[in-house]
Amino acid sequence: MNLIRALRAPFFTASIVPMIVGGVEAARYLRGEGESFDFILFIFALIGGVSFHASANVLNDYFDHRGGTDNINKYYNPFSGGSRLIQEGIITPANTLYLGLTFLILGIIIGLYLIYRTGPTLLVFGAVGIFFVLTYSIDRFGFAYIGRGLGELVIAVSFGPVMVLGTYYVMTLKPCSPSAAILSVPVALLIALVLYVNGYPDYEADKASSKYTGVVSLGRKRASYVYLAMVTATYLSIIMGVVFKIIPPFALISLLTLPLAVKAVTRLFQVYEDPVAVVSVCGMTVGLHLMTGLLLALGIGIHIFI
Repeated sequence: MNLIRALRAPFFTASIVPMIVGGVEAARYLRGEGESFDFILFIFALIGGVSFHASANVLNDYFDHRGGTDNINKYYNPFSGGSRLIQEGIITPANTLYLGLTFLILGIIIGLYLIYRTGPTLLVFGAVGIFFVLTYSIDRFGFAYIGRGLGELVIAVSFGPVMVLGTYYVMTLKPCSPSAAILSVPVALLIALVLYVNGYPDYEADKASSKYTGVVSLGRKRASYVYLAMVTATYLSIIMGVVFKIIPPFALISLLTLPLAVKAVTRLFQVYEDPVAVVSVCGMTVGLHLMTGLLLALGIGIHIFI
């Protein structure tokens, strides 16, 4: 149970969803080429991606403890504020670091196997992923602390294009395609939103420890308008992809989450100054990422069989 908490396993959906989207799009391409989809290879890619994600989660706990933000956070909740295992004395900071590095090494080992199977191009995706894992959370110097949009951008790139296109390459040996690139955009925006909105309950602790998240940089009210803009851009990217015939029309099934998006935006404008009430928006945003991503994959998957 403590291991699950340390890894923040419930949030592995952040890496699983983009890899499913990339995998389904790869299956659509392979069917068109008359080739088969290698499920075993996909499982290895999935385990490797989740391993990197687990490493990033644990190292984030370590550096946020060292930077002080988790230690002074009074409004931690199931969505933000870290696993709290260091703060509760259940695991030492040193062991947290070792655990994070262990999963990083596991991800690298699986990555080397995938490079052996697919070719050196995968090194580009792997190198970017490792760089972001190691540099995102470092107190004072990491992208999360420098902030001013950099932290959210790094997460968007890591859990959007890197994972979607990386999975697509592993399965097809094609580094990119217009459809895979477009599909990575809403996934990237949604995971950036998850990180972004978590800055609301963490606002006071982040500000006190000089962690310049998007919310700290903009202020809570102005940050709410950026949230609205990012939600709007998410759905527009899907619609425009269909309008320009880059992705199949069944991708529009993902618009079924629009009512939840409207609810999340409305709620945020009502409670953005309340660090407790705003946690409900954090939960809705996680749901938006999960359901929109899976519906997007379903829409692409339907096209395979028609």
